[in-house]
Amino acid sequence: MNDYFALLVFEDTSKYGVEMSEKLEAVLLSDYNAFTIFENLTPGRQRSIIYLIGRYKSSQLRIYKLLIITENIKRGITDQKL
Repeated sequence: MNDYFALLVFEDTSKYGVEMSEKLEAVLLSDYNAFTIFENLTPGRQRSIIYLIGRYKSSQLRIYKLLIITENIKRGITDQKL
């Protein structure tokens, strides 16, 4: 039995290694302090926040959590449990 498959490998050219939601981008762009702090986080922490926000399906809940997260990173809280 000979099975064949094709494998396509390509370089990830996204800025954070994962696609950022439009809502997260809009919130960060509207709050310069939060954006600056977010940019200074390690790439792993940035991806963790992006993944965390992506978990929520409800648009209203996603915005609520985004506001909490941006306030927390401005306070210096960078724990993944934000």
